[in-house]
Amino acid sequence: MYIDTHCHLDFDLLHGRLGEITEKSCNIGLAYIVIPAVSRDRFAGIVDLCASNSNFYMALGLHPYFIEQHSERDLSIMEEMLQQNRGGNKLVAIGEIGLDGTCPLMDKQMSFFQAQLKMAEKWSYPVIIHSRKSVESVLQCIAQVKLVGGVVHGFSGSYELLMRYVRCGMKIGVGPVITWSSANKTREAITKAPLEALVLETDSPDMRVEGVAKDEASPLDVLDVYKQLLSIRKESEEEIRHSLWAESCKLFNLPMTA
Repeated sequence: MYIDTHCHLDFDLLHGRLGEITEKSCNIGLAYIVIPAVSRDRFAGIVDLCASNSNFYMALGLHPYFIEQHSERDLSIMEEMLQQNRGGNKLVAIGEIGLDGTCPLMDKQMSFFQAQLKMAEKWSYPVIIHSRKSVESVLQCIAQVKLVGGVVHGFSGSYELLMRYVRCGMKIGVGPVITWSSANKTREAITKAPLEALVLETDSPDMRVEGVAKDEASPLDVLDVYKQLLSIRKESEEEIRHSLWAESCKLFNLPMTA
C-alpha cells in the first residue's frame, strides 16, 4: 500500500475527478492522501473533503506563494482550528508553510513562517515545508523551534542539501522530479539518502511525472514515483515498501492498518 503525503486534492483540476481518483486509488493500493492547505479560504473545503472519505487527511497552513492575501486574522483562525481539532484524527500536520525566494514580501513571509512553526511546536504537529531559493533561512527557522518532525516537500537538490534537512529532523518528500531524465542531481541524492528519511508524494496537480500531461497529474502518479524509487535504491522492494509505509504513518500519526 502507498501513501501520497502531499496532494492538493481540493484544487479544481483534481476535485472534478474525485470519483475516478477514489475508485482507482483502491485499485492501486493508494491507502491515504494527505491534503495540505495553502490559504485560509481553503480550510473549510479541505475539512469537508476529509470528512467525506476515511482515507483523506488534512494539514492546515498558509503557503508563501499566496503571501499577499494572508492576514493576521488568518493566523488566528488557523490556531483556533488547531485547538478545536486537537484530539481528532483528521488533522495530521501544519502545512503547507515555508519561504519562497521567488515571491514578494520576504519579511512578511518570514513572520508567517515563524508564527506557524511556533504553532507546530505548541500543538505538537509535524510540518510540511515549502522551500524555494531560501534554504539558509528555512534551516535557521527550523533550528529555532522544537518540532516533532516534518517533511521538506518536493525536494530537488544535492545530497549535501538533503542531509542538512535530515540532520534537522526532517523527512524528504520524494516526488515526480525523480522520474525526469534531467534530474540527475536529485536522483543521486535520493539514491544515497537514509531510507528511513524518505516519504512519497505527488504534489499533484502542480507537479507531474515525466510523460504525463499537466492536466492529467493526480495522486495516482504516486505509483510511478514509487517504481522510479525502486529502480535507484539498493534495498529490496519489501524493505522500501515497509519503510515508506511505516515512516509516513509515524510522521503523520496515520493508522498502520488501512
